[in-house]
Amino acid sequence: MSNLGFIRALQLDAAQKNQKESVAKAANEAEGRLEELQLLGDLEQAHIDADKVLCDLLTALGFGSVVAEFEAIDKYYG
Repeated sequence: MSNLGFIRALQLDAAQKNQKESVAKAANEAEGRLEELQLLGDLEQAHIDADKVLCDLLTALGFGSVVAEFEAIDKYYG
């Protein structure tokens, strides 16, 4: 492998590691927010807020089009 190929492989490995770390961080933050909502006491508001948490997570992961379709659905609450 040439030096250039080796450097590109290292860059790709670093990018993949950063992406995995970003995904793990976003998932951990969402999990923490959802755990807080379990204690809210207001079921309707908890579900409204949980929808936002999950939509934010999906958007952060690159699934904004899925979120757009979900948000186009009429809600029973909120």
